[in-house]
Amino acid sequence: MSNYFATDDAYREWFQQITNLDQRDRDAMLAEIAQDESLGATQEDRVAALTRARQISYGLAGVSIVAAIAVNAPGFGQPIYWAAALVLIALVVVALAWMRPQLYGVFKSKSDPRAELGTAWMIAAFGFLISSSGSHLVSYSEIFPAIATVFVLVLLAFLPPMFKRANRQQGIIGSIIFGLLFSYGFSLTANQLGDKSAPSNYVATVQGKHISSGRSKTNYLELAPWGPFPDGNSMSVSSQTYAEYELGDQICLGVYAGALHASWYGTVTCPGLQQQIQDLIPKDTK
Repeated sequence: MSNYFATDDAYREWFQQITNLDQRDRDAMLAEIAQDESLGATQEDRVAALTRARQISYGLAGVSIVAAIAVNAPGFGQPIYWAAALVLIALVVVALAWMRPQLYGVFKSKSDPRAELGTAWMIAAFGFLISSSGSHLVSYSEIFPAIATVFVLVLLAFLPPMFKRANRQQGIIGSIIFGLLFSYGFSLTANQLGDKSAPSNYVATVQGKHISSGRSKTNYLELAPWGPFPDGNSMSVSSQTYAEYELGDQICLGVYAGALHASWYGTVTCPGLQQQIQDLIPKDTK
């Protein structure tokens, strides 16, 4: 209120009499850490353990940023290895939350002096979510069991340590929200990156194009009936692919089985196209 109204000494004197609940909770947790003999022999050692925990949480967040960028950017090696790194980061977060709940919190309140692990996990979730945005599923019902399984495992991993703390509402809500995002992004990414199946190739005709506008712009090609879509479908594509195709053009698509048994599809080189190009090249220049 003091940000919007002029105050005087009488107001400030009255306000100082009100207990700062956030500061009270913070002091209580710091005192608990200082008295925890499992963190060190002396009070200084225990405070130093909290400092190291914060440094570790910052390091995990930094590694998460690198892995999240690498899994979505070409030229950084195999994306599946960076996806594995994001999973490893999530497992490390779980391990620290279980082994040292007095030093680490997940989506904790601002007054909580412990090291924050939620940032690293949140970045990993967004990394998977961005990676999965290019995955075109034939049917989302096929991937739902995998998403549900991962989500249950995430809740079992993150929620129990939170119930040991008084201020747990924020952590529970954050875990549910980012648990859903992580489960969705991880399942779609794993289904595509881990797929070693040979595609079934189809040719579809582009019968329309449109761009959806909102918080982000998405380009769509409207395809005539083909393969698993007897009524046709709209496929999101990159700006480059969107500009490449016009109405009436044919686009070659491959349908894959999916590592998690959820069929997905993407653009492929048209069957026989390379041979047709070779046939057009004069023999004396081959």
